[in-house]
Amino acid sequence: MYISMENLKITEMQEKHGETKKGKWVEYKKPVIVPKVVFDAGYTNLMDIASEIKTAATRSPEHKITVSFEIQSEY
Repeated sequence: MYISMENLKITEMQEKHGETKKGKWVEYKKPVIVPKVVFDAGYTNLMDIASEIKTAATRSPEHKITVSFEIQSEY
């Protein structure tokens, strides 16, 4: 049996609490979640996925990391 992982996407969910408008800081009423794709690949193996997840988690441990991929299996 052969299993392949395709369409891998690792997304970092960043929270924005405000922004600068016309030279002044404007605070949001509630934080806005901004997704940022940090890794996108068409095909990979499990060891590459684990390595990329570890890299994303150590780069910004304060942000939530989301991983999505599709699995194809063949006999």
